[in-house]
Amino acid sequence: MKKFLKIARKIIFWVFFVSLFLLTTVTVLLHIYEDDIKQYAIDEINDHLKTDLEVQSIELSLFHDFPRASLEFRKVLIRDAFANHESSDTLLFSERSFLTFNIWDVWNEDYSVKRLAFEDAKLNLRTAKDGDVNYDIFKETADTTESNFEFVLELLRVDRLAFQYSNHATGQHYKIDVLKSLIKADFTADNFEIVSESDVYIRKLKSNAMTLIRNKPAHLDLNMIVNTLAQSYTFTKGDILIGKMPFELNAFVDSTTIDLAISGKNIQLSDLANSLAAGTMPDAPRYKGTGVLDFTSTVQGPVSSTEMPAVNAAFNLENGTLTNPVNDLKIYDLKLNGEYQNAQSNRDEQLSFSTFDLKLLNSYFSGKGTMKNFSQPEINADMKGNLDLGAFHRFFRMPNVQKVGGQVDLDMELAVKFLDPQYQKENFSIAKSRGNLNLKNVFYKHVLDSITYEKINGQVVINDNDAAVKDFEVKTKNRIWS
Repeated sequence: MKKFLKIARKIIFWVFFVSLFLLTTVTVLLHIYEDDIKQYAIDEINDHLKTDLEVQSIELSLFHDFPRASLEFRKVLIRDAFANHESSDTLLFSERSFLTFNIWDVWNEDYSVKRLAFEDAKLNLRTAKDGDVNYDIFKETADTTESNFEFVLELLRVDRLAFQYSNHATGQHYKIDVLKSLIKADFTADNFEIVSESDVYIRKLKSNAMTLIRNKPAHLDLNMIVNTLAQSYTFTKGDILIGKMPFELNAFVDSTTIDLAISGKNIQLSDLANSLAAGTMPDAPRYKGTGVLDFTSTVQGPVSSTEMPAVNAAFNLENGTLTNPVNDLKIYDLKLNGEYQNAQSNRDEQLSFSTFDLKLLNSYFSGKGTMKNFSQPEINADMKGNLDLGAFHRFFRMPNVQKVGGQVDLDMELAVKFLDPQYQKENFSIAKSRGNLNLKNVFYKHVLDSITYEKINGQVVINDNDAAVKDFEVKTKNRIWS
């Protein structure tokens, strides 16, 4: 046993001694070549950039990604690079950035950067109304001069990056916090596969006046094939989870066109309703519900900084329920079939429902409708249904109405224009109201009237500002009108 311990102590001593010797040698070696490495890095980066790179300090680190060595850039700043606009705003800022290379290559003065990392960064991509962009910062060069310092990236890592994209020509505005992202690839090959996985927090996805998503966590698991010669990108895997909503992405993109498809299967209605409500009303309540929605969408057209490709989507829902937890208003037996299209030169932005059916408060409604111009929404609906006046009054408490009840069968065409995208009740106009109302045993009493009108029966024909009655009868305590 004593002999074993003696041998073990010798092994531990020599391992420690050799490790210390190697660490000391590497540290001395890096110190000797530190100035050369920094200068090579600065020269190589400047050779590829059209704009200035501002850095507070550069340090050579052995321990950030041991056993590799890293150049640590502190407080990196690249400002806007518009071609036709004056701007000194921030394009890219990073508290810490790391260029990592193999320690043993230093001896041969071969500084090949294999890994790139950003920590606590901001990236602001902007497009002006005339299509001028702030991110055209890389030189197009065919320089084949050999350099001791070069990028042969295999891994890109991002920790805590605040990403913003604003396109004032197409009305697209995105804010996304990248919490953590790993991107692996052989970036030096002509053809290579990118494997990436990211955790992000979507603060806002807004298209013109419509906020699509606000304040939702998301997980992205994406793979793509990149052909640098053809400048094409083919997604071979696109699993996206937004909140609890799963989507699948397939896409092909090259320098001139985009052909993208997104599908969502078995999306919970409550998750979708909460996401859309949060987009338009940040303080909206958390809806409860059942039912699943299927969704498909395509994005096809030119790759352009001033023109959006054509976006088309279709969705359907069967047997859904939705409850507002604040007042317990419940919509049930909900069925929807609809489509969405964005604005193009030959069409308007439009959300259409080919069919909708729903029940609430002992009433039912069915029909079809469209919504256009989301900045000042125009809603058209062709609707039939049966309305329980008593149930609606008990829930909504109609102003100045002491009591009301009875049934109303309706068959109406309506056109309403809201003057703002928040659908405020005082900011709208009725462009069309045509149809028939059949009243059955309706009763009504105003708070300032002592008379109760009972057994109101008959038909009301509405034509915009005009109305007429047919087979109409009203009864009070002492009299019957017909």
